[in-house]
Parts: sequence; C-alpha cells; structure tokens
Amino acid sequence: MNGPVHQAARFVATTLLVLLLLVLGAAAALYAWTGTQHSLDWALGRFAQPLGVTVEGARGSLRTGATAEAVSWDAEGLRARAAGVDIGWHWRALIERRLHLSHLRADVVEVVDERPPSQDERTERAPPQDLSLPLAVQVDELRIGRLALTGNNAFEARGIAGSYRYEQAEHAASLSSIELPQGRASGELRLGARAPMPLDLRLRGEASAPLPGGQRSLPLSVEAHAQGELADFRVEARAVGTQGGDTAPRGTLRARVMPWADMPLPEAHARLERIDLAALLPQAPRTRLSGEAAVVPEPGGGWRIEADIANAEPGPWDKGM
Repeated sequence: MNGPVHQAARFVATTLLVLLLLVLGAAAALYAWTGTQHSLDWALGRFAQPLGVTVEGARGSLRTGATAEAVSWDAEGLRARAAGVDIGWHWRALIERRLHLSHLRADVVEVVDERPPSQDERTERAPPQDLSLPLAVQVDELRIGRLALTGNNAFEARGIAGSYRYEQAEHAASLSSIELPQGRASGELRLGARAPMPLDLRLRGEASAPLPGGQRSLPLSVEAHAQGELADFRVEARAVGTQGGDTAPRGTLRARVMPWADMPLPEAHARLERIDLAALLPQAPRTRLSGEAAVVPEPGGGWRIEADIANAEPGPWDKGM
C-alpha cells in the first residue's frame, strides 16, 4: 500500500513543482519582455492607434518609459502635436489602478483649433457636469518648453513646469512657473471632478502691463484667488507697482464670476490707490488718484458703473508735465 501512495504523492509533488517553475518562468519572461522595444510597440498599437494617436520615432519599453520624436492627434477640427516627448512611469502602480508618471516632458506642444462655432447656445452656456477619470493619476514632473494655441483662441507660453494629481474625484495641479508675453506666474488649482465642481485657484506673478504708445510698460506684482464653484465663483485680486516703494500705485478687485451665465460678471468692485495718469499716458498730467469703482447689475439687464475717485494732486490737464 505504501508503494502506490508514495508514488502518487511523488507524482503530485513533481507536477506542482513543474507548474510552479513554469509560472515563474513565464513571469520572468514577461518581465523581461516589458523591458524591450517590442513591448512598447505592442502597447502603442493596442492602445494609442485606436484612439487616433500617431507616435513617430518611439523608443523605450513598457517598464522603463519612452521617448518619441512626435505625438499627434486630430479630431473634428482640433489638432494637437507634441515634439520631443519624454515619459517616465512607475508601471507597478497600474496594479493598484493608478497611473503614476515620474515625468512628462515635451519640447513643443502645438494645438490648432479650427472647430466651427457651436450652433446650440444652450450647449455653449452649459458648464461641464463630469470631468472624472477612470483611475487615479499622478504626474510628479510636468515640463513643456513652448505651448502654442492657434485658431479660435490664440495663446502662447514658455517654460511651463509643474505637477498634477487626480484622486478621490478631485483634480489638483501645481504650477511652479510659466512665462507669458506679459510676464511670469505660478499657482495652484484644486477642482472637483463632478458637479457642482468646487474650485480653488491661487495665482501669483509679475507682469509688465503695456502702456499706450507701445514704448513703455508698467511693472506689476499680481496675486489672485478664485474660490467657489466652477459655474459661480468669487475672485479677489491685488496688483502693486514694483517701482516707487510705498508710493507705488496699487489696486484691488473683488468680483463674482459666472462664466456660462447671460451676465458672466454680475458684480465687481475695484479700489485704486495713488494712480498717476502721467505714468500711463505721456500727454496726461501728473495725478494721485485714489478711490473706488463698482459694476452693479441693473434689474432689467445690463450694468451700471458707480465710481468715487479723488485726486490728491489736482492741476491743469495741459500743465501736468
């Protein structure tokens, strides 16, 4: 009796050992394959091409990350192309249903918007209801050398650097730097992914406001904070001249913003201090204007402007210089 039982046990143990070795071998082979160029080519053909994404000059692997000479996408009049793309990721995070990118870089990103205006005004005035993503996303480092938008909404920026995170139905972005034609800025954004989409946006920067004539500009330090819901939020902003010390001009703004409403700016209140018109208009006299101005909605539609501004240095208009 012991003989057949012993042989059966040995057979079962040998079979289990062989199966275990096969599984370990397959796992090792799969791990090795994810470090090859072929694994990246397979992923691009399996996931990128069905989405209409074209990748040129891709190099890398599923395990280590990838670089590409160019990545482009085109759909319904909206075209996007990124050149000099470099992506690094932590592939183990996918097991936990997380997309974790160590870095996402591009030398140039160009977006061309040639979509025709919408014929349905109700759609244009309706805020989005859901911006949720199917899995958690984390981008430790985001860098774009130059971003250019042309077409319906022209825009250009350089030196974009920041990070991004999406989890628990909230988008969170940190902008460490962005260079615009008028100056540079940084800030943080938190936005809920589902309606009513709570919003918290903070911006800081230095701007150079162009003055009439195009020969001079007014350097400013700017801070702004927007808080509320995406369709209805409050803004508080402050701008201070960076030249002149305690006598530098400054201004503050408080406003309510409703981007998709018939009256997107239902109310606003501004306060000005030490504004010298001669610094803004060469032909204007020297002034020291301070006061308040407000935009007030009318019951039947439209706005009414109320202002109370005083000049601490009055003088003739044609003798101010």
